[in-house]
Parts: sequence; structure tokens; C-alpha cells
Amino acid sequence: MGELIVGGLLVVLGFVAGRIEAWMERRRARKTIATALLMELRWLEGMLSQVMEHGPTMSYDALEHPTLFHALDNMSLFEPDTAQRLNHFHNLLRNCRDALNDYRSATGAQREERAKRRSFYQNRAWYAANAIAGLVERLKVEGGEMPPPFNDPALDPTVPLVPPPRSFPKHRSGRQAIQPEEQS
Repeated sequence: MGELIVGGLLVVLGFVAGRIEAWMERRRARKTIATALLMELRWLEGMLSQVMEHGPTMSYDALEHPTLFHALDNMSLFEPDTAQRLNHFHNLLRNCRDALNDYRSATGAQREERAKRRSFYQNRAWYAANAIAGLVERLKVEGGEMPPPFNDPALDPTVPLVPPPRSFPKHRSGRQAIQPEEQS
């Protein structure tokens, strides 16, 4: 009878340990995605500010957001309020991107309407930028860590740029050229 009780306790402990491990892995995944998304949001906030202030100054889509797509694919990791804010921000950002892409693709007579369209996409960028603050707070609650500030040195136009030391070895460093064999 004692062996049956001990066996039952071991089964229960094994089940509880498995659930705890799954919970910890889910927590780690949520924290990792939230931290990576905070880094991406920092970039997007700067790009949206640039769009609001200057318009579409680049010929490529600087509002691309692969980490946000990954977070949306794993939305079940997050609390409902965070998931709602992720989805809301994605919709606002997509709306802004669509307006900018329409603006870039304008040709001929449509170019005359660009001045009218400018305030339209700037307003969309404003809405998306305003949604970032609430999303950042939710991601911090989910365990995301704010990215460290950029420590990029200021550029001096009078000093020529020198490449930084390489982080990775050169591809062919220390290799000898292969000599072709003489064929007879």
C-alpha cells in the first residue's frame, strides 16, 4: 500500500515539475519577444517621428517590422491587454505604411495631389506613434527590458572615417591560394 502512495506522489510531482518547466519556458519566450520588440519599437518611433516631421524621405519602407510580426504570431504568450495593443499598433502602422506606399507610387497627375496627401500620411504616422507609449508599458509589464541607449559616437565631418576593428576574422585570412596542378 505504501508503494502505491509513493508511486502516486511521484506521478503528481512529475506532472507538477513538467507544468512548471512549461510555464518557465513560456515566460522566457514572452520576455525575449517583448525585449526584442522594444528594440524594434525604438526604431519605429524614430522613423514615425521623421515621417511626421519631414515626410517620406527614403525610397524604401523604413517602417518594416519583422519582430512585431513574430509577436503577432505568438500572441498567445501575452496577456489579453498586451495582445490587443500589439494588434492595434500593427493596424495603425500598416495603415501608415499603405499611405506612404501610395504616396511613393504616385505618378503624373497624382503628383499634384501630393501636398494634400502629405497631411493624410502624417496624421496616420501620428496615430501610430502615439500608440507606442501604451504598448511599451505593456511590454515592460510582460517582462521586456528596455534597450540600452545608443552609444554611437558623434561624427566629426573634418575627421575621415576609419573602420572599427573587425569583430569576426576575415573570410580568407591566413589561407594560401590554391595552385592549379599541372596537367600532362
